[in-house]
Amino acid sequence: MTKIKIITKKNIVIDIQGHAGYDVLGKDIVCAAISAISQYILLLAYNTDYLVKHTIDDASLKMEIKNCPSTRKWVEVFKTVIWDLKEQYPDYIETSYLDL
Repeated sequence: MTKIKIITKKNIVIDIQGHAGYDVLGKDIVCAAISAISQYILLLAYNTDYLVKHTIDDASLKMEIKNCPSTRKWVEVFKTVIWDLKEQYPDYIETSYLDL
C-alpha cells in the first residue's frame, strides 16, 4: 500500500511512502500513476524555485515546497488526482491531509 501525506503549514510537505502492490514492480499502474503526478509536482517546484528540499529512494518521495498561491493550486490538483485514484483503488492507497 502507498501512504500519501500532505501537510500544509509554513511550507507544504508531500510525503509518499511504499509501493501500492497492485501488480509486480514495473507493471503496477497504481504506482505508475502516483509516480507520474508526484514527479510532475516535484519538477514544477524545482523549475520555478519553489522547491525547498526533497528526498527520493526506491519506495518513497518526500518534498517540501514553498507555500504560496501557485503551489497551493498545484497541491489541489495533486490531491484531486490522488483522491480520484484512491476511490478507484482503495485497497492500495492511503491518504491523509493536515492543514496546520
